[in-house]
Amino acid sequence: MANVFYALVQRRNPLKKDAPKLYYAAAQKNGNFSFEAIKKRIAQATMATEADVSHIVESLISIISEGLKNGQSVFLDKFGQFRLSFSSK
Repeated sequence: MANVFYALVQRRNPLKKDAPKLYYAAAQKNGNFSFEAIKKRIAQATMATEADVSHIVESLISIISEGLKNGQSVFLDKFGQFRLSFSSK
């Protein structure tokens, strides 16, 4: 199993300005995993070519985007759920 990199960050509670700061775990980036590397790994693990993988992933991204634009939540079984989120002042 891979390691998850994190740091402890001291933060103030924005709702309780007088409360003492607490420490929270914050995810830390550990490099990049490019689309090229992902295509190669999938092609090595399957019978698909890198071009096939590229077309499938690009189609997946397009279809997810379409669902989100239509106000839908998108579920990818073991990967997670995607939904639009935004804020304003």
